[in-house]
Amino acid sequence: MRINHCKVRRIRKQICRFKRGKKRFVVKKKLVCPPPKIVVKAPTGPVGPAGPAGPVGPAGPVGPLGPIGPAGAKGATGATGATGATGVTGPPGLNGAQGIPGPPGPTGATGATGATGPAGGPQGPTGPAGATGATGATGATGATGATGPAGIFSSFDCARFSGITLTSAAPTATLGTVTVNVAAPTNRVWLVASSTWTPSSANPTITFRILRDGTTVIDTASDTPVSANSPITTAFTTCDEAPLVGTHTYSLQVTGNALSGGQTITINQGAITAADINI
Repeated sequence: MRINHCKVRRIRKQICRFKRGKKRFVVKKKLVCPPPKIVVKAPTGPVGPAGPAGPVGPAGPVGPLGPIGPAGAKGATGATGATGATGVTGPPGLNGAQGIPGPPGPTGATGATGATGPAGGPQGPTGPAGATGATGATGATGATGATGPAGIFSSFDCARFSGITLTSAAPTATLGTVTVNVAAPTNRVWLVASSTWTPSSANPTITFRILRDGTTVIDTASDTPVSANSPITTAFTTCDEAPLVGTHTYSLQVTGNALSGGQTITINQGAITAADINI
């Protein structure tokens, strides 16, 4: 058997390296270097049976880490841990970009009416009047209403007169006549008469009478002039307290008293009125 001296040198070098690396164990090996012998190589005999296993040698140094193996399958999720205390609020982050506007929300309830604002400017000028619309069709005639209560007057008439002259030859004249209808036996006829007249002298007097139906005297009034040729107005009012129901005439008659010679009385103007009053 030939011993390889080079291999022995490598072992010594390895022992030196372990010492430099400050390992706690050092492999000591006794080296025997006999003088080289010439060995005649004989043919190899049959392999003998395996001897018993020797004791396990000490563990060798830890080898370098191998490459990281593939990641194992994800294990089951563990139970949720207790919530940690809230950390200190960090500074606000930068504003993000504005998002796309969402759809309009539902209309909110109407707010309360605000206070009335101050009045506006002056009112503008009135615009031109619009065109008159077409006249609508005449509506149907309504039903006749109930008869209302009777008014105070059921009948009325008036007559005016002027330019009548009384002389000694014709001292009496009828100045005017009115007609009224007495509606009820309890009614009254209200009479009013007036006349402006001028005497030619100061001595004659004048008498006015109101007659019903030309015969019944209802009332009389007399007057006396103050001076000649001065107009005088005589007016009086009276009533017929017991007229019969039906139509009646009332006349104003005048008479110049004590006219003589060329004396005259001129009736300038006047009127008589009659009204049937409901009582």
